[in-house]
Amino acid sequence: MERITKEIIVDGIQKKKLMIETDKMLNISIFQYRKSLNCSNKVVISPIMLFILDIDGVMVPAKGWKSPEFLNDGFPAFSSKAIVSLQNSISEEDTILLTTSHKAKFSIEEWKSIFKNRGINIKNLRALPENLNNLSRKDEIVNWFNINRVDEDFVIIDDDNSLNELPDFLKENLVQTSPHIGLTEAHCVAIKSMSRKGL
Repeated sequence: MERITKEIIVDGIQKKKLMIETDKMLNISIFQYRKSLNCSNKVVISPIMLFILDIDGVMVPAKGWKSPEFLNDGFPAFSSKAIVSLQNSISEEDTILLTTSHKAKFSIEEWKSIFKNRGINIKNLRALPENLNNLSRKDEIVNWFNINRVDEDFVIIDDDNSLNELPDFLKENLVQTSPHIGLTEAHCVAIKSMSRKGL
């Protein structure tokens, strides 16, 4: 393997030096990189990421005194702050893994449509298996990591308090939201800092 330095210019806006390991014979980059907006709407280059995403308390803040607004697809509207924050955090190459308790109520294509109806286009979307054994969110995520190899950077976005008991290697990638507020720009900054760990 040969380690080289590359200068990358994206749309004439952002120049960033990246250390990329390449196979000298095949000239194939081992690390994949994505283009996305940061929280200040500047283009950045960072590793492809896996977003392990809850819905209630993240995209849909819990307001016990007020019934949520439902769209024509029968699912609650996302908060405007959460929409902007997620849009500014993900890129087309990233993968969303849904952990929400609603995950089994809709097919993957239906979930993609739900996000699209709220202004978020997701190309790569998956979901945890249906929680037939009524596991805690922590145990659901730990079990998934035990049987799946994750090579890309990842972030867990959730409001579930059981995630405070995650193993350290998972908890250090946790962005925990307030269930009554949901995902905000402040969380977007934390997510971006995690995406730079691989650089």
